[in-house]
Amino acid sequence: ALGVKRVRLTGGEPLVRRNLPELAGRLSQLPGVEDLSLSTNAVQLARHADALKTAGVRRINVSLDSLDAETFRDTTRGGRLDKVLDGLMAAKRAGLSPIKINMVAMRGVNEQEIPAMVDFCIEHGFTLRLIETMPVGDSGRDAGDRYLDLQHVRTDLGKRFDLIPGVMPGGGPARYVQIAGTETRIGFITPI
Repeated sequence: ALGVKRVRLTGGEPLVRRNLPELAGRLSQLPGVEDLSLSTNAVQLARHADALKTAGVRRINVSLDSLDAETFRDTTRGGRLDKVLDGLMAAKRAGLSPIKINMVAMRGVNEQEIPAMVDFCIEHGFTLRLIETMPVGDSGRDAGDRYLDLQHVRTDLGKRFDLIPGVMPGGGPARYVQIAGTETRIGFITPI
């Protein structure tokens, strides 16, 4: 595999690809591939989780900006939260681990939901990665109004939880803390 050790299936949305589990199985069998992961919106994950685990996918990242059905529908332009939650629970039952929730923290949209998302991740043993809005380019034109400084979020969470600085294997962009007394980690992803 030319020195490739880690492969991430991403997109667009990889679960819309026909025969994704078969592709994952072929990729996991390549010489040298030690880690196969998936980034998804999880809408179709419930029906594929077991097959993906069997095929060699070890871990997943799921985009989930809200646990409130109305906010979720608004931020995803019509998405169904129940499908995503079903997908997450199917992934957990299938043994995919770690399961990381990627939440873009947005002022006036979901900032008040961050503690509930932390509680949800503690309850299910998920890792939460909070992503700071990055208002760049045409798509970021209106993002400035929603910008939420993650340092303030971290300070607020530190008042509610005992946060222990930590690391997570993989060397990704997040700076992690662990919530004392749990297995749950919170990663903070900021520009630079």
